[in-house]
Amino acid sequence: MSHHCYRSTVLTTITALLLGMTAGSSRSAVEILEFDRDSFPQLTVDLRVTDPLGNPLCALEAGDLSVNENGVPVLDLQVDPLSGGNCGRRVVLILSAGALMAGQLDGARQLALDLLDTLGPQDQASLVVYAGCAAVEVEMTSNMQAVRDALNQLIAQGGAAMADAVYLGLTTACAQGATSAVYIGNGIDLQSQDCALPLNGSYDGTLDDDREQILTAIGTCDTRFFAVSTWPLNETWLRNLSHELGGEHYRIADVTPVEQTAMLGGATADCCLHRATFASPLADTDGTSRELSICWQADCATLTYVAPCDPPFCPPDAPLEFSLPELDTMAGHEVDIDLRIAHGEHSYITSYMVRVVTSVPILEVLSAQHDAATMAGEAGWGAPVFYQPHPGEIRLSGAGVEPLPAAGTLVRLRARVFDDAPLECVDLSFEEVVFNEGHPAPVQVDGQLCVTKRCAPGRVSYWSDPSRGVPNVLISQQQARVLRAVSADDGSYEVCLTHGENVQLSFERPFDQTPTISALDAAYVLQCVVGAEDPSLADIAVGCGEDIIRPMDIAADVSGDGTISAYDASLLLQFAVGAIDAFPAGGWKFFCENVELSEGDTIPDVVGVLTGDCTGSWTPEPPDVAGAAPMKSQHNRQEGR
Repeated sequence: MSHHCYRSTVLTTITALLLGMTAGSSRSAVEILEFDRDSFPQLTVDLRVTDPLGNPLCALEAGDLSVNENGVPVLDLQVDPLSGGNCGRRVVLILSAGALMAGQLDGARQLALDLLDTLGPQDQASLVVYAGCAAVEVEMTSNMQAVRDALNQLIAQGGAAMADAVYLGLTTACAQGATSAVYIGNGIDLQSQDCALPLNGSYDGTLDDDREQILTAIGTCDTRFFAVSTWPLNETWLRNLSHELGGEHYRIADVTPVEQTAMLGGATADCCLHRATFASPLADTDGTSRELSICWQADCATLTYVAPCDPPFCPPDAPLEFSLPELDTMAGHEVDIDLRIAHGEHSYITSYMVRVVTSVPILEVLSAQHDAATMAGEAGWGAPVFYQPHPGEIRLSGAGVEPLPAAGTLVRLRARVFDDAPLECVDLSFEEVVFNEGHPAPVQVDGQLCVTKRCAPGRVSYWSDPSRGVPNVLISQQQARVLRAVSADDGSYEVCLTHGENVQLSFERPFDQTPTISALDAAYVLQCVVGAEDPSLADIAVGCGEDIIRPMDIAADVSGDGTISAYDASLLLQFAVGAIDAFPAGGWKFFCENVELSEGDTIPDVVGVLTGDCTGSWTPEPPDVAGAAPMKSQHNRQEGR
């Protein structure tokens, strides 16, 4: 039996799995950090356990925890330390020792000493005192005796700058990563005139401003702030600040040993982690949803997970999405349509049946493939079966022994867009999708096929023989976009136009310096002059709108002066013997101009004329040498709607 597994990562993923927690105090005692079922039926849970005061339990054993799966106890539990971390607590004591504390200093000192007695060998403390001026008397240290000595030497003297002392104490605590800062004092805020002020500006008794400056200075600091009043002054200010920083306000007479421990805070975030490893007691009934409960005394954390199983019987871990693409294509062209699956790690799909419809019937399906680029091809499935009962519907089915391995393309359709497809976007929609025998049910995402261009075929033929195509003619336009095409050996070319586009095409070809032009062409010109031209050539005409053009006249007018004379014959004879290598009239000319296209039309034949070839004997041979600059003739092309 093979199993498909996942590994949920730390808190971001586990949070989604937690159903709820119960705890014997205001803080959850069991915290699940990571869950792993990669080796199912073996399960692994990383966790942290703290006591009701927030202190980590650093030496957990299997007997300290009870683990149940759907109410069935786990009997083979193993618990190992995962990380020692820094379990020591770090506290900053902020003490008032101004002159007005004379009758209260002993009580404040004793509470501070009691707090130090609660700390252990891994813990550290620092002391901030204000007696006239606020100052750090003892830096963060594990030498508790040094802190005790400094406390015992305090005498009541000087001013009582409470807000400055709290500011200094909290910024010190945040900088040193302290778990808590504890203020003990009478709440009096009288600044001595000769002290440097930690807070901005001079003392003006405006505690709200001081509070905002304190909160801004410490930012997102994790230190909790506790305040203990020996006198009922500014208690509201102290209470509000302590609540904002995750602590509490007390009067000194009400502080109990439990509250003393709470004021010192818990351990740091990575302290005393454990890994619990055990076998699922329900391993023989895999493929089901499980509720896992881990308890320390009365405090529990609970999560749910789906046990892995063999395909095709399990649902995917995440919703399965089946989608059609959004594509741009051209009328008359072929297009690949990929039907894609996106899901979690487990699809368990071994068969499918799909029906796709188009809002406008514009497609002819040519093939359906399970090739190497598809999931089905990767899984070794055979060729899919497809059937198109009409152009607006496509039916597909496929199956294989191995389940689909991963997210990707399930099947690839090759289809041809009809030549007369409208230039618009057509909806591609799932009419029916069945995986296996109906499970899993996918989330269906429809697509769209936008026909953005239409390609019109055209042809360039030679004037003396319409069956003779003119190759290597460059068809271009230099308007809103650059369009370039070259005629093929048979003179054919294709121009692709977008909806509503007006295109003015130009045709050009290098001048052919070949034996095509000879003294015989000069003789034909002289015959034209006296009216004895060959009627089989002279009668050839090209209609250009309302005008009729005789290509032979264009070929014979090599001087370009609009008439045919003995001068043209003279130029032809000079060309024949190599005295000149070009004609004043230029080389190739193309007719006709202003051809208007309607939607779906074929471009009428464009006729090419080689200047000087009065006999029409040119054949489509590659030019030997590049000649004079080609003559360009402008032709309008417009796709109408």
